[in-house]
Amino acid sequence: RTFQEPEWKDVKIWMIFANKQDQEGCLTPAEITEALGLEKIKDKIWKVQGTSGKTGQGLKEAFDWIADTLEEIENPSKIQSKKK
Repeated sequence: RTFQEPEWKDVKIWMIFANKQDQEGCLTPAEITEALGLEKIKDKIWKVQGTSGKTGQGLKEAFDWIADTLEEIENPSKIQSKKK
């Protein structure tokens, strides 16, 4: 439902932090994706990143993904030339 809220309609990308990955029994990013039905959302760019605030696991990857995705949105031709 959050994706559908009016105040969030113009948000282009979503990073969902699957925190507590250092804890036994926590849901994995894939399980969270399935539980929230995120694969049905086609009009947003999103990622579920496993993280641990305690250990720092996954945080760099999450913020790198955000930066890379924002750059790709703002400068698609620059990204295409880097991929060649």
